[in-house]
Amino acid sequence: MLAVGGLAAAGGGYFPQSWGWASLGLAWAAAAALLLRRRVELGRAELAMLGLLAAFAGWTLLSVLWTESVPLTALEAERALLYVLALGAFLLVGPSTAGVVVAVAAIGAWSLVAGAAEPVGYTNGLGLLAALAILLALRRPTLLLAVPLLLVVLVRTDSRGAWLALGVGVVGMRFPRSAALAGLSVAIVLGLTVGAQREEYWPAAARQAASAPVLGTGAGTFERVWLRERESLQVARDAHNLYLETLAELGPLGLALLLSALAVPLIARSRAPAATGAYTAFLVHAAVDWDWEQAALVVAALAAAAAVLTAGRGRGGPVPRAPALAGTGVLAAVAAVALAGNALVARSAAAASASDWDASARWARRAATAAPWAAEPWHRLATAHEARGDRRAARADLRRALERDPGDPDLWVALARVTEGAERRAALERAARLIPGVSSASRSRPARAGGWRRRPEDSRRPSEPVRRSAGCPGSG
Repeated sequence: MLAVGGLAAAGGGYFPQSWGWASLGLAWAAAAALLLRRRVELGRAELAMLGLLAAFAGWTLLSVLWTESVPLTALEAERALLYVLALGAFLLVGPSTAGVVVAVAAIGAWSLVAGAAEPVGYTNGLGLLAALAILLALRRPTLLLAVPLLLVVLVRTDSRGAWLALGVGVVGMRFPRSAALAGLSVAIVLGLTVGAQREEYWPAAARQAASAPVLGTGAGTFERVWLRERESLQVARDAHNLYLETLAELGPLGLALLLSALAVPLIARSRAPAATGAYTAFLVHAAVDWDWEQAALVVAALAAAAAVLTAGRGRGGPVPRAPALAGTGVLAAVAAVALAGNALVARSAAAASASDWDASARWARRAATAAPWAAEPWHRLATAHEARGDRRAARADLRRALERDPGDPDLWVALARVTEGAERRAALERAARLIPGVSSASRSRPARAGGWRRRPEDSRRPSEPVRRSAGCPGSG
């Protein structure tokens, strides 16, 4: 399974530049199936899940109309597009769960040699991948050869959340709905009692949902709300609970679309118990960690979901080839546009890490053209101009960035660094309102690296994944 292995190797699929390549590969696979297969059929359950997931992705994109941050919401929509293409490709081509097991085993062997959570970048993410692969390996006797290696990986991650998911998956092989409900209850209790900062994240997300009870505050905006709501200096990008965060960001309709899509494999007739168990394990773990942001995990789970649906398929209906090809082409074109911007930003970041400010500025200008809605290219261009001593150009760049994302406190702090007098005071005051209780000195830090969103703990180059300690069920 090239998609899972490639995403896992690229920092777990966290960084945006990995989404475009995976999306294009999956779109190509779907188009090939539509063109080359003599008969293409999908059952009602398959169409239902694909349609509902596409509707969720559409609602995510639509939230740019009311979001607190258009750039952050656009990124969420890009990742949701990847998931739609992944599910569609798996349903059309056939889910290769054996390929998932092999890919995860290879990534696990890599981690044992490289150490810690390499190359995924997050120990709990690697642990959950190993747990899902163990469950999927139960589908075929030959795949059991990979189980000892995967168990070693799971033990080494010391991820109690992954062990919980494995236990839920074993029970879910026989009783998926009961296992999901019981597992969610246990996971939430553990998350509140022994989880890392979840007793702070979840109430903040609940207040976020209450502040915008109809539409939410827009996809991807939890991190902005958290900066205003937090009672400590703890930095968080996600609420560590997919369902609560979705309610807070996309409102009741967004949550209903997501839950409806994810529930289809649980209510479908199951003739693939191992895949059902793996999928159930993912659903439970997503309630206590930032799994949705790790594309490798979600794509692996969607492969399991597709295996459940195709195994239980009754009489299917033919898929109209021309409309399906047209839709796939449109999604591939969108993914290509997004990839262009993300890749250029990543190049600018890599050049900045090497202190090659001319190259960083050149790539940033191209990124600003490729993604005119994004603020990060202008932030990077400002950083390059500031490093070269051109404060006037840096000020102009930052004002353009703020036009696109006025709620980003990093931009206001950066503007304060290159201005003086009343404008500097105004920028610091605006940053202080966005991050209450945190001094401007503690906020002053280099521009973000590694893509348009990065893990806050990461100050390394994009090719150097973050090592995050394992918590229970996941770390902060």
